[in-house]
This record gives sequence, C-alpha cells and structure tokens, in this order.
Amino acid sequence: MAALAKAFYRSARSGDFQAAWEMLGAARRARTADKHMYGVGIACASRAGRIGWVDALWRELRHSDAPPVELNSHLSTAFITAYGADPQRSRLRSSRSVLSYARDQGFANTTTYNAFINAAARTIELPREGRAAGDEVHGSGAGPAELESDMEIEDPTDEIVAMVEEALAEMRNRGIAFDTHTLNSAISAFGRAGRLERALALRQEHADLANDVFVVNSLVAAAARNGDALLALELLNLSLIHI
Repeated sequence: MAALAKAFYRSARSGDFQAAWEMLGAARRARTADKHMYGVGIACASRAGRIGWVDALWRELRHSDAPPVELNSHLSTAFITAYGADPQRSRLRSSRSVLSYARDQGFANTTTYNAFINAAARTIELPREGRAAGDEVHGSGAGPAELESDMEIEDPTDEIVAMVEEALAEMRNRGIAFDTHTLNSAISAFGRAGRLERALALRQEHADLANDVFVVNSLVAAAARNGDALLALELLNLSLIHI
C-alpha cells in the first residue's frame, strides 16, 4: 500500500484531485489511510471545490462507530478551512460545528480558531448582489444534519459577526492565545461587516499585536471600506513610524 500512498501524494501535488480522491478512497476501504493522508484529502477536496467530498470525510471521522483515525486539532483545522473555502460561501455554520466539536473535545487551539475567523471573513467578502440565483444551497446535501444549514436568512452579516464575537470570547475564556493572525482575520471580518468601531476596539484590546503589517493593512482596509479616509491615512502614517 506504500505505492498507493505515494501515488496519492503525487496526484495531490500535481492537482489531479479526482485521481487523488479515488486513491484515497482505496486506502480508506483498506483502512491504510493515516491522519496525514486524510488531511491532504480534505485539502484536495477543498481545492477541487467538492464540498460533498468534505462532507463524506467528516461523516467518516466524526460519525462512524469505529473511525479509522481520530480527529485532532490539525484535521479539525483542515475541515474548518475546507468548509470556509466553499465557493458558494454557504457553509460557515459547518465550519462553526467543527470548531464547536474541537472545542468540546479539548483540542481547539489558536490555529483552529484562526481558521474559523478567517473563514468568517471570507464569507462576508462575497457581496450578496454578486451571488447568482440558487447559490444559497446546502452544498452536496450529503452532509450530517449539523452541516446542512447554510446562510438562509435575508442578510447573514449579523449572524456571521455574532459567530466571530463568540469565537473570540471562547478564546479569552479558555485562555487560548491571540496572535497576529487572529487579530488580522477578526479585524477583516469586522471591517467587511461595517463594524469599524469593533475593529478599532479589538486593535486597542491587543495593542501589543496591532503594529503587525498585516493587521495595519486590515485596519486601513476597514477604515477605507467604511468611508473613513482620515482614519485610513492616520493608520498609514502610524504604520510608517513603526517600519
């Protein structure tokens, strides 16, 4: 089976995701696929835009009686990222369900939370008017119950912001460290959602991280997006001082 694993990784690296998926399926049936193969398989499904594949792997690892490998922080992060990268931007609740499971099992860490907050920011990124009719669907319809809900409400922005706030609160309450990626993704989410004051408050709360170039860029983008040109210029000037 070593040859099968090598062929799988070769197909994944070359972007032949269909072949990679078929070889992963063979390894899964033989129960020779390890955690790394599953992680790469989740990434392949995401890059191929095949949310149904992601659902299948989640069901297998989360809901089967004898999962071939145990979920951990790395695999949970991969699932969160894959659902967040859904081309229709309709599976953020799926990402949140995975994060909640990782939290309850005790292996959610900074990277896991960062993946979710970044997924939330990406979900806000696509304007509602840019979605084609029928975009608000349930992915493949093949996922477990907690993964089949999409952003069905008229304007999902409030719900997304609430989920970001909830994730940040969980990090604080559980003593999970914030880093510059946390701050950057959260500020991006708040800026895209029109919550400039919340983005600035988060910057104030984590002043030790706020001079990171990516964080500053996100703040500038948030100010510009919310029509505060003076603040955007002020932030740019401050960033030059710290270069």
